[in-house]
Amino acid sequence: MIIFKYIEAAFLSFLFCVNLIFFDDDALLKKVTRPPQKEEVYIAEKDLLMDIYRPSPGKRIRSNMLVIHGATEFGKDDPRLVRICELLTRLGFKLYVPNVKELIEWNMGSSGVDDIVYIYQRFLQPEEKLSRGMLSYSTGCLVLFAAASREEISSDVDYLVSFGGYYDAKNMLLFMTTEFYNDAGVWRECPHEKRVDSVFLKKNISLVEGEEEKELVLMIIDEGPKKELIERLSDKNRALVELLYNDDRDRFFQLYDKIDPSVKKLFQQASPGHYLDKVKADCLIAHSMPDFVIPHTESRLLVEGLKDRVKGYYTFRFFSHVDRKLTKLDLKEILLVHIPDMAKFYKFIYKLLTF
Repeated sequence: MIIFKYIEAAFLSFLFCVNLIFFDDDALLKKVTRPPQKEEVYIAEKDLLMDIYRPSPGKRIRSNMLVIHGATEFGKDDPRLVRICELLTRLGFKLYVPNVKELIEWNMGSSGVDDIVYIYQRFLQPEEKLSRGMLSYSTGCLVLFAAASREEISSDVDYLVSFGGYYDAKNMLLFMTTEFYNDAGVWRECPHEKRVDSVFLKKNISLVEGEEEKELVLMIIDEGPKKELIERLSDKNRALVELLYNDDRDRFFQLYDKIDPSVKKLFQQASPGHYLDKVKADCLIAHSMPDFVIPHTESRLLVEGLKDRVKGYYTFRFFSHVDRKLTKLDLKEILLVHIPDMAKFYKFIYKLLTF
């Protein structure tokens, strides 16, 4: 039976890789697997919705997994996430996919971590021979590592998977505002698709002290960072607003030093790296390269922080952040990009299936 488990994992890993990389739909996996069952449940105690994906009746459940979406307004219903969840369920995973309020609202002060710990304890009960773990996309890794570090569940999590995650909120602020990131001591620039400074500031208006100044900041968001408006702010609030609208790499550090210590503390608490020393689970870390949302160097820092708990670290060139990116399929591209990356992606999925 054990040998069959690994043979099956090898076969399904190959099909999953080929299906995800080369097919727009799930035609390949649909030929050899049965459709999953999906149920939406309402968790009254937390006032949130959660989808439960179950393998088809008669299909052996491989593992119970809690899946955490990224900073998307669609939450658990993001089409990209739904597709991956359906594919994973076809491979034998039973998935619990809740809406995480702090990620939907992009609000640094909400209680998404408490919700995840509660769901993990209530729904992912220990079962004989079944592993339990969590998977996150993008900024969802903050909730992933913060929850997995909590004493209530830290010893009960067998594995964690972070795809496209980040390590330090300060690094993310730097990249978000200036488009620069530090790659082993070398500054590199990667243009964004769009700036998100005003959106971030509006979602986190609670970081601004004083009701009158909050109104002034909302005016700045609507009218743009006009000098005459910014100069009306207190020193602490002015530094925060200027930081988020600044696009000069060197000036970023000067402005960051001026923001209120309480705000710096919030940024620290919003850094996954802050929680890694209490994580006990085996970890898989993956990232696209290059990445216009979160630099791949952030996952490298996660690997360094997790140390021997990392059981695999992979970078892929056929993803753009968490979206599949198919480039031209000429011979050179296939030989130099797709085949090497497919080999790495195969190892990534195989390890996930054999946890």
